[in-house]
Amino acid sequence: MKQEKLKFLVLLVMVWCSISASAYDFMVDSIAYDIVNETEVAVTSENNSSPRYSQLSVAVIPETVTNQGITYTVTSIANNAFKETTTLRSITIPSTITTVGDSAFSNCNTLAEVHISSIESWCNVNFTDYVDNPTFYARHLFLNDQEITELVIPEGVTEIKNHVFFNCDGFTSATIPNSVITIGKYAFSHCSYMTSVTIGESVTSIGAAAFQDCRSLVTARVPDSVVDLGGSVFSRCDGLTSVIIGNSVKRLESFLFYSCDRLQTVTIGNSVTDIVGNSFSYCTGLLSLTIPRSVAKIDRLAFDDCYRLTSINVVNDNPYFDSRDNCNAIIQTSTNTLVKGCKTTVIPNTVEVIGDAAFKEINVDSMPIPNSVKKIGWIAFWLCRSLKKIHIPNSVTFIEHDAFNGCSAVTSMTVDSDNPVYDSRDSCNAIIETATDQLLYGCKNTVIPKSVKIIGSEAFEDCYELQSIALGDSATTIGHSAFYDCRSLAKATFGKSLKTIAAYAFYLCESLESVTLPATVTSIGENAFHYCRKLKSLISYAVTPPTMTNANTFSNYNTTVLYVPEEALEAYKSTDCWSRFATILPINKGDVNGDSRLSISDMTALVDVLLTEDTSAVNIANSDLNADGKVDIADVTALIDMLLAN
Repeated sequence: MKQEKLKFLVLLVMVWCSISASAYDFMVDSIAYDIVNETEVAVTSENNSSPRYSQLSVAVIPETVTNQGITYTVTSIANNAFKETTTLRSITIPSTITTVGDSAFSNCNTLAEVHISSIESWCNVNFTDYVDNPTFYARHLFLNDQEITELVIPEGVTEIKNHVFFNCDGFTSATIPNSVITIGKYAFSHCSYMTSVTIGESVTSIGAAAFQDCRSLVTARVPDSVVDLGGSVFSRCDGLTSVIIGNSVKRLESFLFYSCDRLQTVTIGNSVTDIVGNSFSYCTGLLSLTIPRSVAKIDRLAFDDCYRLTSINVVNDNPYFDSRDNCNAIIQTSTNTLVKGCKTTVIPNTVEVIGDAAFKEINVDSMPIPNSVKKIGWIAFWLCRSLKKIHIPNSVTFIEHDAFNGCSAVTSMTVDSDNPVYDSRDSCNAIIETATDQLLYGCKNTVIPKSVKIIGSEAFEDCYELQSIALGDSATTIGHSAFYDCRSLAKATFGKSLKTIAAYAFYLCESLESVTLPATVTSIGENAFHYCRKLKSLISYAVTPPTMTNANTFSNYNTTVLYVPEEALEAYKSTDCWSRFATILPINKGDVNGDSRLSISDMTALVDVLLTEDTSAVNIANSDLNADGKVDIADVTALIDMLLAN
C-alpha cells in the first residue's frame, strides 16, 4: 500500500513538472500560443516566470498560425503574455486581434514600436486598461511600417474603444469621421504632441479622460451631437485656449477641464443643466465666463482657482442664477448666495450668503462685505494674498472655518461693535467669537487680548509677517495649526493657564529660537514644533512631563537644549519622546550668565538683555525668574531680591 502511494506521488510530481515547464500549447517562430477553441488561439507566455520571453526583441504576430496541420486564427493576447520582457523593442499586431489581456505588456520598458495593418481593426481592440496597450511604453504607432502622424479614422468605423490610442506621441492631428458614434475612455489620452482634433458630427458619447493630457491641443469643439461627455475628458490639456461645448451636452462632469491653465474662453452649450465639482478647477487663464439659461446647478468648486476671471455673466432669462446689478458674479437667485466672484466683483447689498470658495485665491486689495450678508462660507476668501482689509458687518452671524485663511497681507481686521456673535475687542485686529472668547482669525498686526481663552485652529496660518505673539493668562488652548508656517514668528509668550498645544500649532515657525512652556501645560500634539529649525532652547516649567503624541513634536532634538525643573529632571529623561533630547538641564534661576554661581555679573547680563534685546549670551531658562515666559523688568526685581538674600 505504501509503495502504491509513493508511485502515485511520484507520478503527480512528474505531471506537475510537465505542466509547469510547458506554459503554452505550442510555439511557432519564437511566439507561444494557447488553443482557445477549434479555430482560434491566443498569444501567451513562453514561461510563467519573469521575463515571460528571455530573448525576444522583435515579435511579429501573424493573423493565422498552423500547428499539426491545423490552421488557427490569432484573436487575442493573453494576460501577462509579454510581461517584463525587457528585450522587446518592436511588436506587430495583426488585424485579427480583438482582445489584449491584463498586464500583457506590463513593464516592457524597452518597447519602442507598435506595428498594425488596419486602423479600423485597431479601433475595435478591447484593452482592459491603458497600461495593457503596448503604446503605453512604445509611444509610436506604425501603419504598414509608416509611423502615423496625421491620424485619419476610416469612414465606417462606429466606435473607438477604450485606450486604443493611449500615449501615441507621434500624432500631430486626429480626424474622427461622421460614422463614429462612441469614443471610449482614455482613447486619445496622453497624445502629447497632437495639436488638433476634429470630432465627427455623429458622436454621441465621449468617454472619461478621452483626451486627457493632450498638452499640445489648442482648440476643441464638442459637436452638437454629443450627449454624454465624461469626466476629465480634456483634463490637463494645458495648451487649450478656447473650447466650444455643443448644445446637446447636459452635464459638465467633474475635472472636465481641470488644470487647462491657458484656457481663456469657453462657450457652454444651451442644454447644460449641471456644472459638477471641479469642472474648470485650475483654469487659471480663464478671463470671461457666461452661464446660459439652462444651467440649474453649479457645484461649489466648479470654478475653483479660476483667479484671473474679470468678467462673469449669467444670461438674463436664467431662472436659477443671476448677475444682478452687473456685479460680475454668479448669484443663486432663490437663496441670494454669491456662488462665484472674481477680481472685479462688487457684492450687491441683496446678497445674504457668500458661498464656499466664492473668492478663493482672488487677487484683490479690497472686497467690502455689505451689511446684508448673514453667512460667509468655507474657504470663501482663502489665500486672497493681496487682501489688506477685512471688515465684518453686524449682519454676519456665521463664519465657516477657513474662510479667511492664508490672507497674509491683511493689516486690518475689524468687526462692527454691535455684531451679536463676533467682536474685535480692544482694537485687536482679529475676529473673536464673543460667546467662547475664541480668536478665530488674526493677522500680522493682531494684539491678542488678555481675555481670549482659545486660539482657534489655523487662526494665524500662513501669516508670514507675524513676528511676535503674547497670550494672556486666560488662554488655555492653542488650536490645530494655529500658527502654521508663521515663518517670521520669533517670539511667542504664553500665559500661566495654557494647557493644550494642538498638533501642528507652530509647524514651520522657523524663526523661533526659544520657547517657554508654563507649568500648566499638559499636552502637546504631533508636529506642534516640527521644523522650528532655529529652536535652541526649550524651557518647560511643568513638573509632570506634558503628554506628547509622538516623536515628531519637535525635530531638532540634538541641538535644542531642554530646561526643566530640577526635581523633574529624571522624569523627563525617562519619559518617551522627552528622552530624545540629547541635552536636558535643570533650571537654575538667577544664573543668567551660566557660570554656575549667583553674582552681580548675572545682574549686568540681565540688564544688557533688557537694553539690547540680545539674548544670545545669556541663559534664558535661568533669566525668566518669575516663570512668565518673558524676560523683563520684573525679572530684574526678582534677581535683586535673590542677590540681597544671598
